[in-house]
Amino acid sequence: MSSPPAEHDQPAPKERRWIGVALLALLVVGAAAVLWAFLNQDTTAPVATPATPSPTTADAPDPQSTSPAVILELEGEGDTATDEFGVAPGWEIHWETSGERFRIDGEGEEDLGTLVEHTGGGGGSTYPDGAGRIRLQILSDGPWSIEVIGVPLP
Repeated sequence: MSSPPAEHDQPAPKERRWIGVALLALLVVGAAAVLWAFLNQDTTAPVATPATPSPTTADAPDPQSTSPAVILELEGEGDTATDEFGVAPGWEIHWETSGERFRIDGEGEEDLGTLVEHTGGGGGSTYPDGAGRIRLQILSDGPWSIEVIGVPLP
């Protein structure tokens, strides 16, 4: 004689319906939270500050140092070019923007080309290949900030 099939292996229809309702409720609550966050974003533009093409660091980097340091900090709005600075290989540009168009070109002892090209607000870091005496050209239609980190050269 065979035993009756185990009924507890699969949820009963009522239990399956409650599981479905619970999953649907979680989905609706999650979608509502995302919509609320999207609609309550701060869309006010930050106060514009004119571009200052000269470095503004609290402590000037030691040109004899072999440790990475902040070589240049710069913020502004719109297009500008930096003063020339010296940097050893392995340097980094950390950038942020809230404009719709943002680009950084590099030139110096060799043409570094376009180092960053970004559409929309955002930020990131890039690690250019060149070294030596460098000058950056920032092209933007909104507020931005950059920080150059590396081993300074005299």
